[in-house]
Amino acid sequence: MGSTWKPLPDELSGSARRLTEELRAVKDRSGLSLSDMAAATHYSKASWEHPGTAGAAASRPDPAQPPATALRGRGR
Repeated sequence: MGSTWKPLPDELSGSARRLTEELRAVKDRSGLSLSDMAAATHYSKASWEHPGTAGAAASRPDPAQPPATALRGRGR
């Protein structure tokens, strides 16, 4: 079951758009809520809601563990 996402802003660059679309797909495939994803990574819920426009995360994630890896095994 996928999420209903707001349309991305037209001014979002191609690479930011692709990243946002891929992160949305990871979230949808995992079955996790945005709060669950925030708890499993170093990114806030707001950063997961707006990954292409949210600005820097409050703390830096471990670069050796990308978000998709951090979420592995946490899906429902």
